[in-house]
Amino acid sequence: MTCFPTLSLRARPRGASLLLPWAALIGLGCSRTFPSPPSTLYLDETPRTVGAGTVELGTSAAAGGAVFEGAAVVGSASVSYGLTERLDLRGDVLGGVYFPPGESNARRALGTARIGVERALVPGVLSFVSGLGGGATTLGGYVAADAGFVVGYENRFCVPFLSAVGTASVPLTTPSLVVGTGSDAYVLRAHPSVGVLGSLGVDVPIGLRDGATTPRYAFRLAWDTGFLTWWDSADVEAQHLVYVAAHLSFRVALRGGTVPPP
Repeated sequence: MTCFPTLSLRARPRGASLLLPWAALIGLGCSRTFPSPPSTLYLDETPRTVGAGTVELGTSAAAGGAVFEGAAVVGSASVSYGLTERLDLRGDVLGGVYFPPGESNARRALGTARIGVERALVPGVLSFVSGLGGGATTLGGYVAADAGFVVGYENRFCVPFLSAVGTASVPLTTPSLVVGTGSDAYVLRAHPSVGVLGSLGVDVPIGLRDGATTPRYAFRLAWDTGFLTWWDSADVEAQHLVYVAAHLSFRVALRGGTVPPP
């Protein structure tokens, strides 16, 4: 059997591969295989680093429905610390819940954590990002890594940004989720995956005064998309997953010499 992941345990055609990432990775779908999730479901970064000694806290939320069925909510929290003016250390945690339609007792959850760095190559214009992460799904744990670039144009009013990162993920355990009953039953398994994640959005700084490089507050709104691919060891044909999503985030800078006073 070869079919792409969808939003329920009922079979869907190959055209049903466009969906929200958390719904696909949490909901699993009809396939006998599914991709090991990436280290993050969306990248909440601009080319701006926070500045030496500055601590910046962030929170984000996303919600939506799949093309065919189902809905999901996702939330995350992050903290960034400026090691130097051009280098940040960042940690993220993310959790999500998928709600299959008509299956009130079938909610599924995913949790992930990531630690990474952002290095400004051209301050306010181009930065390099990379990270390591891992987490747990219905089928067990996984580890993942990512690396890529963020480009934008920092200014005092509205900052456009575009990010693209490559990802790789490997399951830590051998999944053994039995789906269906009788002769229709099969075991759902996770497989290593690779892919590309992208975000296009705007960042609105608030409280950026003369002489400061980090705003006191910032709102971000982004459109996210991604592509994952993996191979079943019993099937040479690659399987693919394409998703789209949107997220809104809020960030606040706590301290540091480059942050304006409250």
